[in-house]
Amino acid sequence: MDTLDAMLPTHCDAFDMAFIDADKTAYGAYYERCLKLVRAGGIIAVDNTLWYGKVADLGQTDKQTAALREFNAYVLAGASFRYRCPAELRLLTPWSTHATH
Repeated sequence: MDTLDAMLPTHCDAFDMAFIDADKTAYGAYYERCLKLVRAGGIIAVDNTLWYGKVADLGQTDKQTAALREFNAYVLAGASFRYRCPAELRLLTPWSTHATH
């Protein structure tokens, strides 16, 4: 977290991608920082959001599983999520020879 905090003043919108795989109880804090560091159109990938299926099993009440449920709900609710997709984005598939919308 300290490294991300140190990068914020000089590296906002500087990265194409961020990958979060850290303390599950702090995913929200990492995510908020990554939103500032990753440029518009970039990707933030987050590891273990399904946590081996445990997040769907309400019988699982360990601290990490509960934290991941909270994080997933936070992102889904859009508390800070900003969907930024350029209009010119095209999807190329291995079997196509042209871009599709």
